[in-house]
Amino acid sequence: MKYFIVVLILALNVSTSVLATVNCPTGTTENVDCWSCGVTCTAVLDQTGQMTISGEGEMTYWMQEEDVPWHDKRANIKNIIISDQITTIGARAFSFTDLSNVSIPDSVTYIGTMAFYNSNISDIHFGNQLEIIDYGAFSDCSNLHVVEFPDSLNRIDSYAFAGVTLTSVDLGNGLEKIKKRAFENVIALAIPNTVTEIDPEAFKYGSLKVLYCDSSQEQQALCAAAIEGSGLQGQCTLKSYFKDEEGNLIVGQRKYASLEDLANGKHILKRIYTIDEANAVAKPTGNTVRIKYR
Repeated sequence: MKYFIVVLILALNVSTSVLATVNCPTGTTENVDCWSCGVTCTAVLDQTGQMTISGEGEMTYWMQEEDVPWHDKRANIKNIIISDQITTIGARAFSFTDLSNVSIPDSVTYIGTMAFYNSNISDIHFGNQLEIIDYGAFSDCSNLHVVEFPDSLNRIDSYAFAGVTLTSVDLGNGLEKIKKRAFENVIALAIPNTVTEIDPEAFKYGSLKVLYCDSSQEQQALCAAAIEGSGLQGQCTLKSYFKDEEGNLIVGQRKYASLEDLANGKHILKRIYTIDEANAVAKPTGNTVRIKYR
């Protein structure tokens, strides 16, 4: 009967002292803590505060904070190293930790619900295969101010960065969905033209002042609806951008190299572009620009 219970627990991926013994890597000493964090992955925390996630595949999706096996050791976690064969970051895995710098490997496609909620994270690098940032994953991370997303990112879920004051945001060039209150304390955003869905309350209760969107009617309608739905009329200005043949973004008479530069006002040149029609395309000719109409 005891053997059956242990096998059942293993199948359910529930962390216990039995699992820790079974899954701890060879050479583990009494100076470290070790837990199972998925069917084929293990977490080891040493005395310096470094946690190593090894193995492969998905981390567990923990439903409650107390379900995370290192729940009572959160304050000891200062740094994490994640194997390049791990494919998901478990829900609530690193919330309330003292992590500061985090690098997500390219193998990770999904960051779970509240994975880093209310942590001390200040610097994060996302791998180039990331597809989804789930509900509240980085909410209330008060030390996080700069994010740059890979082009692989498809969806930013509700409250993902709620309560986070972002001074620099690069949404990448593949994003499709921005969910409810995904961003709050951000002054300016430049939306990539791949976006097909913006929740009407995506920026509700936020400090957004300028929203840059592609000049197409579809994109303009999406952004206008988000401004209205978020109650930001009179606070937030909707501006259009165009792309020239070199991929630069053009707003009025200024040129920007990227969405991040556009959102942060880092223009390259002034008074070179003249755009006065909604359907115009900027065509650079030497140091001037001619407009070719669709």
